Amino acid sequence: MDSAMETMIDYRLFAGLNPSTQDIIRQEAEHVKLNKPILQTIIEKEFGVPEGKLLAIWRKREVVNARMLYCAILYHTTPLTGTKVGKITGRDHSTIYYARNSVATYLALEKDYREKTIRVLNNYYQRLY
Repeated sequence: MDSAMETMIDYRLFAGLNPSTQDIIRQEAEHVKLNKPILQTIIEKEFGVPEGKLLAIWRKREVVNARMLYCAILYHTTPLTGTKVGKITGRDHSTIYYARNSVATYLALEKDYREKTIRVLNNYYQRLY
């Protein structure tokens, strides 16, 4: 069931992106060199999180939602495990899995969150390629 859930999450995470961006993600996911500062900055701007506060211990909803997306993108677009993403973000691996599942739910239910996610991913991949 976990692999089925990952497939569902991948589909939802990348739905709405232009086809060429989707192809880049699928073909290059194992080889993408992660540029955390760029991704972090894009998410902070899109979600209105003060600069440098994405990984801080804040429980404001907009910061939490942005941080969950950051964790989910790292998990789904890099070969990093949940444990490694947790080390990068200063969180436990179980928090990363919770974020991954929560993002899938938000993408399915919240139009604003889905639109922000699409803008974040498009902007991030345009900068990478």
